[in-house]
Amino acid sequence: PVLIAGALIWFAVRLAEETPFILVIGGALLVACFVLGSIGWSLRVPGPTYGEPQAVNSDGPHTLLIVFDAYGRQDDLEDLFDTDIAGFVEDLEQRGFTVASEATANYPFTYGSIAAMLNLDYTIEAGEITEDELELMRAALAGSVGLVPLFEEAGYETAYIQNAWAGSQCGPGIDWCIRDGLMARTLWNLGRMTIFSPLVEMIWADPFNSLSIDQLQDLGDYVVRPTPDDEPRFTFAHFLLPHFPLRLAADCSRVDDGPLAIWGVQSDLLDERRGRYGAQVTCVNRLVLDAIDRYIAAYPDAAIMITGDHGPLTTMNPDGSYADISAEALAERMNIFSAYRFPGCAATVRPDITPVNGARLLANCVLDAGLAEVPDRNLWIDEDGMGEAIDITSVIVGDGG
Repeated sequence: PVLIAGALIWFAVRLAEETPFILVIGGALLVACFVLGSIGWSLRVPGPTYGEPQAVNSDGPHTLLIVFDAYGRQDDLEDLFDTDIAGFVEDLEQRGFTVASEATANYPFTYGSIAAMLNLDYTIEAGEITEDELELMRAALAGSVGLVPLFEEAGYETAYIQNAWAGSQCGPGIDWCIRDGLMARTLWNLGRMTIFSPLVEMIWADPFNSLSIDQLQDLGDYVVRPTPDDEPRFTFAHFLLPHFPLRLAADCSRVDDGPLAIWGVQSDLLDERRGRYGAQVTCVNRLVLDAIDRYIAAYPDAAIMITGDHGPLTTMNPDGSYADISAEALAERMNIFSAYRFPGCAATVRPDITPVNGARLLANCVLDAGLAEVPDRNLWIDEDGMGEAIDITSVIVGDGG
């Protein structure tokens, strides 16, 4: 594919003397996007190919870890977004979940939060961020260290629901990589680099919404799929919802984009933007509950962890530094929704548990891993992921979060 794309670009450059350069380059790149996307589509992996069955932990329950991107905490949703999820919380509790009503994120951005969960420990500590820490973070995101290997050693099949975000790509050891929508992702990301970007955006929906909705609607099908010899499966699913773009109504239908599609700090749009976000939360809740019902019906003793990686940021400039963030924006970003269904372990879920300890608790309850808790900490990292990590635990706890 790289050679084909290179040949097309070379051909476009040769024609540039007689044809407007930018038009030809744009057209060539768009064709290259189509070629790469078509090849990517053919690489879709429907499921694992099994060899000889291995010895498994036959008593282990099927386990599901769901991360919803930018899912804020119940009290913030009600106070800031006028969105009441009490009914959803009650539905979860009736299904055996314990909701951590004071949960906070370990990091304010996705890569840090998910890596800490999968690593079963912090990957970036307070102070200057080092290359070793970044390398550990990348290994955790790929499932090469921490939680995933524990399940593999216990004889579990491992599955990743891969999405449009680069940090949720399947690592080499994952048994079943569910990577739908490769063509859409390729066309979207590369096509928007050309002058035909408006056409690409008009024809193909943003995969940060469309792909996530498709996968969330199919989640029930994924998680109830049988495994060889009835061995248990550990499934990790990261959905890019209810994160922006804010393009979904409460019934999950698509709405017009406009300036409300993205986060922002314009005060005149704040209420409407928060309304859009609340609608996406409502959409997510309905779909995930449907999938959970199917999962529990198939595996009544299933262990399930549902958590946000961080909260929304409707009042924060994402390019600003920690010193520029208001107390309201900080709480909005660090307070998260978190719920746990660990049959036999429900009493061990604290109201203020953070995801890194939630993941350790999951390992203990399902695999009897015997992991002690680590201190619950909140570490701030600017969006570019470079520079310094700041321990803001005392600020978040002092805020009541």
